[in-house]
Order: sequence, then structure tokens, then C-alpha cells
Amino acid sequence: MGSNFQIVSVLVLLVIILQFFSKCDKHPELTLKTSESSEKWIPRNIGIKQKHLPSFLIIGAAKCGTGALQKYLEYHPQIQRSIPWEVHYFEHNADKPLDWYREQMPLTHAEVLTFEKSAGYLYSKNAAIKAANDLPGVKVLALICDPVDRAFSAYLEYEKDLEYSNFDEYLSENIDDAKKCILEEGRNCHDVEFKNLADMHENLLHSKAKDFRVLFQSLYEPGLTYWKESLEPGKLLILNQTDLMYKTAETILKVQDFLNLEPLISKQNFQVNEETGFACFVENGQEKMSCIGKNKSRSRSKNGVKMSQNARSKLEKFYSEIIDFNKNHVFE
Repeated sequence: MGSNFQIVSVLVLLVIILQFFSKCDKHPELTLKTSESSEKWIPRNIGIKQKHLPSFLIIGAAKCGTGALQKYLEYHPQIQRSIPWEVHYFEHNADKPLDWYREQMPLTHAEVLTFEKSAGYLYSKNAAIKAANDLPGVKVLALICDPVDRAFSAYLEYEKDLEYSNFDEYLSENIDDAKKCILEEGRNCHDVEFKNLADMHENLLHSKAKDFRVLFQSLYEPGLTYWKESLEPGKLLILNQTDLMYKTAETILKVQDFLNLEPLISKQNFQVNEETGFACFVENGQEKMSCIGKNKSRSRSKNGVKMSQNARSKLEKFYSEIIDFNKNHVFE
């Protein structure tokens, strides 16, 4: 009798222990943490690896350092990115099932946060609504940067698809029409008639006026407001590229805190590369540095070609007139 009682007691105890660890797998916040003084995080790795939907997203803005942010975060042992560099599920693949989206993620234990970066998400109201519905409680990181520098950087990326000999020519043929497109609230955009500014922002890239994207992707509204309204309170963190470049450690610490992660990436992990201006990552106890490529440099140049002062002056005037008008009228 006593022997049977002991066996039952042991079985009950095992069930309780298994239930506890099962909850830990489903709720990463229950993960056993190392002490604050520990420099090395030791994963529990309990349970089998599975594909999990993202715990957080990097939504843009395009050409504002999202690639650099992604690379820095990948060094954290509790973070893994999607298998493709950008999935674009909430934009170009929104008609596909959620299981398809899950398949784009790596196999991880429950304590590891999966994320994906698609820099076009910022500009889409539909993406914001769908992400909030499909990923309840998801956290979102948005990077913004100087609109003038961002526009030139975007032109350098798109120039092979544009029919202009240089950036100055592009501005001469587009900046006045782009201004008219905004001031007339989307109703005069390269002979394309949008219903209003909100409709123009949502559908611009699929219209004949797509050359304007170089300029309009520096307008972070209405995108930021769409995401604020769609997400749960406190789930959106807006960062500035300047801080990521010059206060890299502080910015990454802020992100780790936002994601409720242990601050395993700190100031000692970064060393500035004077050639590019970006911080290189140095793993603890190692001398080898991992640096962002030269094409990501703060000089915003390509093959030695930089923005002319005339182009910079035009853009500064354009954005000083357009940004506030766009923001104030798009939500009317």
C-alpha cells in the first residue's frame, strides 16, 4: 500500500513539473533568467524547436538604417530573424494563409523571439491593420531619419529603374509635380487622380506616379499614425537613425528593454568604423569586428557621387513646405 502511494506521489510531482515547464515554453516571460551580472545567457532549450510567428516587426522607414538595426539585433542570443531577408507578408503576400507566413520563420525554442523586417510596412494602412489582427500583442520598431538624406539614398537604390541621368535631373522633373500632388491632396499626381491624400499614400507605388516614391517615402505620416492606432498601447517604438549611428549602444539597450530582453548587448560590444561612420559589433572576449558594409555609410554616396548643394537646398525647401501640410490634411 505504502509503495503504491509513493509511486502515485512521484507521478503527481512529475506532472506538476512538466506542467510548469510547458507554461514556460508557451510564455517566454516565465523563462529562468541569468543574474544581471552574468555576461552569458544560457538558454533552457526546453521542448522541441518550432516555427513561431513573429514577436516583433521592423517596419521601416526604407533607407533609414533598418538593415543595420536588424544585423545588430541578430547578435542577441534570444533573437532570430525570418529566413528570407524581407518577407513582405502584410504587403505583397497578404492573400496567403498565416501558416505560409509561419513557414518563413526559423525553428526556435519558445524563449527565443522571432522577428521580420519589411521596410515597406510603414507606409501601408492595410499592413498595419492586418499585422495587428494576425499577431495580437505584436511589438513594432520604426526607424525614421532625415528626409533629405533618405530621399537621395532612395534615388541611388532606384536609379537603375528610373530614366534620369542624375539626381538633379530627377528633382527638376519631379519635385514641382510632387509638391502639387500633395497640395492638391492627391488629385493631381502625374495625371493620376486619387480620392484623397490617404488614398494616394496607400496606392502610390502601384500607380503611374510611382517615381514620386523617392520623395514621398520620406513622409512618415500617415504611416506612423496608422500603426499607432492599430497596435495595442505601448507596442510601437520609434527610433531615429542618428541615434542608431552615434548612440548605437544606448539605442540597442532601449530596444532590448522594449522587447523585455536581458541587456546582453551593451556599449562594450561596439566600436566605430571611421571609414563608414557605423558602429561595428565586437563579440565579448573576441577581437574580430563585424561591420556594416561601405554602401551603408553616412556619406549617402555611391561610387563617390554625392548630393549636390543645389539638390539639398531644393529638398530642404520641399520638405519644409510639405511635411506639416501632408500630416495636417491626410487625416481630414
